[in-house]
Amino acid sequence: MKSNLQTQLKTKARKAFDSFDEKCKGSLNREEAEKLIQYILGKEGFTVEQIASLCSTLPLLSAYSLDTIKDLLSTGKSKEPGINRGLDSVGLSTDEQMIPAARIIYILQQIKKNFNLDTTLVNEINWCIEQIGIGSIYQPVSSGGSCVQTPLAQRSQALPWIAQFSTPELDMNNIQEMLMKNAEIASAITPEQAKEQASARAKRRSIIAQNLAQEALRVQEILETVNSAAFSVTKVERALGRDKILPLVAYKIFEENDLFDKTAIDESAFVAFVNEIRKGYVNNPYHNDSHATDVLQMCHYLVNQCKVREVAKLTDLDIAALFLAAMVHDYKHPGVTNGFLINSSNDLAIAYNDKSVLENYHVGEAYKLILKNDMCNLFKDLTANERIVMRKRIIGCVLGTDMATHGAKVQHLKSLINLHNIQKGRNNTKIINPKEEFNSKQFILELCLHFSDCGNPCREFETYRELVVRLMEEFGRQGDVEKSLELPVTFLCDRATVNLPSAQVGFITGVVKPMALMVTNIFPDAQVFLDYANKNEAAWKNCQLK
Repeated sequence: MKSNLQTQLKTKARKAFDSFDEKCKGSLNREEAEKLIQYILGKEGFTVEQIASLCSTLPLLSAYSLDTIKDLLSTGKSKEPGINRGLDSVGLSTDEQMIPAARIIYILQQIKKNFNLDTTLVNEINWCIEQIGIGSIYQPVSSGGSCVQTPLAQRSQALPWIAQFSTPELDMNNIQEMLMKNAEIASAITPEQAKEQASARAKRRSIIAQNLAQEALRVQEILETVNSAAFSVTKVERALGRDKILPLVAYKIFEENDLFDKTAIDESAFVAFVNEIRKGYVNNPYHNDSHATDVLQMCHYLVNQCKVREVAKLTDLDIAALFLAAMVHDYKHPGVTNGFLINSSNDLAIAYNDKSVLENYHVGEAYKLILKNDMCNLFKDLTANERIVMRKRIIGCVLGTDMATHGAKVQHLKSLINLHNIQKGRNNTKIINPKEEFNSKQFILELCLHFSDCGNPCREFETYRELVVRLMEEFGRQGDVEKSLELPVTFLCDRATVNLPSAQVGFITGVVKPMALMVTNIFPDAQVFLDYANKNEAAWKNCQLK
């Protein structure tokens, strides 16, 4: 089997070098290239994928001698940095490697650059690069959605059967386009009409909504901090009281963004909903309504002060969905991790088949509240299309808080930055692909929520330290239960061995800072969060030395 694959690869590689002599004016000539292919095919330890990638990259390596390349393949080292980069791209060096998506994009770009391809094929390669860059390679291709058609798939007799038993695929780009046009029409109102709408909204307010609005006015000075990167959820919690922090901050943020006026979200139902959500948060040390408030505020800051709204061209409905997702993202959290639920065969893990157990639970329970309690149905005045968009947005955002998706998000983000050559905000609007607008925006919304959920190190140290103490207490309680059940104790959950400064330095350097660097690269005004992370890393390292 391996022999047949090698033969096929060798044949394909030779065909690819029909124009090798004209295109590659370097030390490596056509004959030596063929010798190198033979060498690669006979070398132990190379996977078929690596062999294929290297053969495709040979034009790039043509500037180097055959002996130099062989030496690098044998030792993994070379005095010539250029060739190290070339082989890094196909995963054959021990140095820093590209992520798979970036590697594929790099190879496609080299094929485009080094071979005389007709315009149609170049357009198809460009389309492939674009789809890989935005992470939509597993999304259905709509008719006319790309320059690449699939006549074979269209003729396939299997398609009707697949469609019959699959979840219907909605054209979310078309749905959102319709909503944006409707929003443009709705926004073109006179000042007199706006005044009438505000008066009508005030009349519709329930007593509970009026009370919350009056309470928000009373503590207006405290609530103004929601517009600051220095927002301290612990200080606001002590000032307002634990039972009021989520309803008051959520109401303030929706008012700040004019979401009651600019969307059909019912204000009275919203107030009833947020009060019920608050009650549903368990009194955990960390995963509670204060944490939800903290995450919501950071999302608000990213959208407005960091200009995510403008760069990603977010609609008011998109922003409302993000904020609601932040409010419910840990709703009814039991105070233990997905791993614990799975290892203990908990009913939730069984119900959700061990996949994003808590995240599915949070969003599912929130939607039960909306759909089964008419008083809390804040979507009742939305159109059918608006409800579809809202649901997809919220579900995607909450599921995206699963730390199991962190690696994929970071890789996708890195691919977007590399693909569009985004540097300190330059080219940042290219993160939204007009042909895949809905999915492009969804990724940015998910990124905002995930970044905010991991955002403790991006706060002032005093607030950050208090939140970490709460989190470690929650982890410690889980570890105590795991020991009593004779289960493996989860990482950071053993009170006897955990080192708080070391754990936080690891979290900042391994998770938060790499993400903050890329977020800041796209949205430069997020630099304030990166600055906090750097200061806090230094503070924890100082604690380690004492």
